[in-house]
Amino acid sequence: MVKAHIELLGSHTGDSNRSALLFFDEERYLFECGDGTQRLCTEYGVSIATEKLHRVFVSRMDPSSIGGLLGMALTVADSGRKALNIVGPEGLCRFVDESRAFVYRPKMVLDVTEVRADSNQVNVVCEKNYVSIEAVPVTSTFNTSWEPVQSHIEPNPKRSRGALVICYVCKIKDIPGKFDPQKASALGIPRGPLFGKLTKGEKVTLPDGRVITPGQVISPPTPGPIVMIVCCPDVSYIASLISESGLSTNYLNPKMERNVCIIHFSTLSVLSDQRYSSWMASFGGNATHIPLDETVCPMRPVFRGHADAMCKANLTLGETYAPLPKGYIPEEEGDPVLGFLEAIVPGKVVRGDTLLRYRIAPAAAIGVDASQVPSKSIGLDSIKAQVDSNDLLQSELRRTVATDQGEILPNCLREISDKAAELRFLGTAAAIPGKHRNVSAILLNLFHRGCALLDCGEGTYGQMVRALGRTEALEKVVSLLFVWISHMHADHHLGLLHILSKRTSLKAERPLVVIGPSKLRAWLASYSEIIGGDNRMIFIDSAELIEPQQPLASYFPENFGVQLRCCEVIHCPQAYGIVVEDCVNHWKLCYSGDTRPCEELVKIGKNSTIAIHEATLEDGMEQEAEEKAHCTISEALGICEKMNAHRTILTHFSQRYPRIPVIKSSGGRLKRVAVAFDFLRVNFKDLAQLPRTLPLLQAVYPNEAPVISAGM
Repeated sequence: MVKAHIELLGSHTGDSNRSALLFFDEERYLFECGDGTQRLCTEYGVSIATEKLHRVFVSRMDPSSIGGLLGMALTVADSGRKALNIVGPEGLCRFVDESRAFVYRPKMVLDVTEVRADSNQVNVVCEKNYVSIEAVPVTSTFNTSWEPVQSHIEPNPKRSRGALVICYVCKIKDIPGKFDPQKASALGIPRGPLFGKLTKGEKVTLPDGRVITPGQVISPPTPGPIVMIVCCPDVSYIASLISESGLSTNYLNPKMERNVCIIHFSTLSVLSDQRYSSWMASFGGNATHIPLDETVCPMRPVFRGHADAMCKANLTLGETYAPLPKGYIPEEEGDPVLGFLEAIVPGKVVRGDTLLRYRIAPAAAIGVDASQVPSKSIGLDSIKAQVDSNDLLQSELRRTVATDQGEILPNCLREISDKAAELRFLGTAAAIPGKHRNVSAILLNLFHRGCALLDCGEGTYGQMVRALGRTEALEKVVSLLFVWISHMHADHHLGLLHILSKRTSLKAERPLVVIGPSKLRAWLASYSEIIGGDNRMIFIDSAELIEPQQPLASYFPENFGVQLRCCEVIHCPQAYGIVVEDCVNHWKLCYSGDTRPCEELVKIGKNSTIAIHEATLEDGMEQEAEEKAHCTISEALGICEKMNAHRTILTHFSQRYPRIPVIKSSGGRLKRVAVAFDFLRVNFKDLAQLPRTLPLLQAVYPNEAPVISAGM
C-alpha cells in the first residue's frame, strides 16, 4: 500500500448529495450515488469509467443515495466496461431491473448485491487487497406502512423497505512497516539484492551464516485505520444503530490502537441526540468525525466552472437574465454549529466539504487533509476585470439596447405584468451532465398560481437550490402544479424521483400531476412499491393530450388556468412535444422535447409567443443529427420560423459546446433568437430584449470551439 485516502465529493448542502470515494492506487470504491454525483465527478476530474472502480455502495433506497446510479451506469457502459458491481439494501435489484427499459446496455452486466434487514448483523460484502468492507443493516423504529390486503378491507402492517439503511465499515489492512537501510547496514547486510528480499518479507542468510529476518530491519506494521460510513437519517434509527455490535467500539477497535474516521450521514438533530453523541464518544480521542448534511454544512459553490460562467453572465447580461445564483457569498466568521459539535464529542470533528480527504496511508500521513478543498467564494473582482477588459464585449454593450425599434409586440405582451410568467432554465445539456450544463429541465413559474417543470433530468432539484436558494427551491417544489416528461431517455426524467421524495418529506397537500409516456407510469409505480411509500401523484399519459377529450380537456384550465396539448415528435417511441397556453394572460409556449424537425410540432405551436427547441448540434453535422434523431441549429430555427414564433430559445446542446453553441446562421435570422444557458431567467415581460443576449454571449466567448472529445 503506497497511498490511500477517502475523499468527499458531495457534501449534501441541498445542491449536491452526499458521496465519498475510497481511493487506493489500484482500487476505488464509491459510497452513495445520488443525482448529481456524475456531474461532480466530471467537475473534479474523477473518472467513474475506470476499471479501478470496483464497487458502488449505497445506503438507502432514497434518491439522495441512488438518484445518480442509473445515469452513472449508462456512462460506465458507454465507456466499454463489461460490468459494474453495486451493493445496497433490499429493493435495489428490482429497482435496477425495472429500469432496464431505458438503461439498456446489453454488453454490460449490473451485478447487484442486496443486504437484507434479516441477514446476519455483519456482512462482508467486499474483500480485496487493501480493504475488507462490511455492511451493517440499520432499521427505523417507525418502519411500518399500511397496505391493503387482498380483501381490501383490513389493513396489513408491512415493513417499508424504504426504512432500511446500510452502514459500511471499511477495515484497512495493516500498513507495512518501513525498511530501515541504516539498521540493515549496521547488521552487515550489503546493499543490493538482499535489501530487496528483506523488503519483500523474505529472510536472508549472510555469508557468515547469520540469518536475518525482515522484522530485524523493518519497523512493525501500523494497525490499519477504520473508515465508517454511518447513515442515520433521523432519530428513529438511533436505537437500532447503537445496538448493532458491528458498529461498536468493542468489535471494531477494542484496544483503541487503530485510527478511526467516521463519516456521518446524519442531521444535526441526530448528531446532538445524547444517545448518538455518546456512541460517537465511545470511539475515543483517536476518532475523527466528519458530518455530512445540509443542517451542518454551509452552502457554497460546488460546480466551479459554471459558477465562474454565471458570474461572467451576470456582469454582462445583468440580473434580468442572469441573476447570480445562491451560495456565492462566504459564511460569516465563526461557526456555531461546528463549535457545538466539538463541545459534545471527544475526538476531532471536521465538517464535511467537497474534496476534503482523510488520508489512510502512508502511516505518517494519517489524518485530515483540507488542501484540495475549493475556495468558499468566487473571485468576482478578477472576473469583473476580465469582462471590463474585453473590448469586443464592451463595444457590443455600447450598441443600442433595443432589439428592433419597429417591432410590434403580440397583444399578450403589451401590458403583461412581471408576475405573470417566467422561465428558469435549470438544465440545457444533451445526454450527459457537464461542467457548465446540467441535463434537461425548465421551470415555468406562474408566481402566485404555482409552477411547473418541463422535463426533469438528473440533478434538477440541486439546480433549483443553486439557482434559487434552499428556501425558495423547497417552496417551488411544494407549489408544483405539474411535471411534464417528454420521453423516457434518462437525461429527461431521472430527477423526478428526488422531486417526488422532497414533496413527500415536505408533506405537500396537493397531489402532483405527472404527465409523460405510459412507460413512466409503470416505472414510478414500481419505485413506489419498492420503497413502500406514497408519492401522492396523479399520472396522465401524454398520448391523452394529443386530442384531449372531456373531462380531461377542461381539467387543466379549471385547476391551473392553462391548457396543455401534446404531439408525437420524431425521436424515439413515445416521445412528445408540448404546448402550454395561458388562459389568463393568453401567451402560448411550445417546447419540442427531443426531436428531428417535426411538422406536427409546427401545427400545434403555430404563432407561439415562445418556442423552446432542441438544437443539439451545429450546422454541418446533419448526418449525425439524423442518426441521433436530434436537430442542428438551422433545422431548429427553420421549425420555429415555420410556426411563426415571436421568440425562439434554443437549448439541449451537446457537451461539445460547453459554454455557447457554434452558430453559423446570419444575424438577420437571429433577430428573434436566444440561446439558453443553465440558470437563464426569462420573464415574459422582458421578451423584447431577450435576443440581445446572444451577441453579448458571443462577445464573451468569441473563440469558443467544440470540445470534440465530449459526448453528445
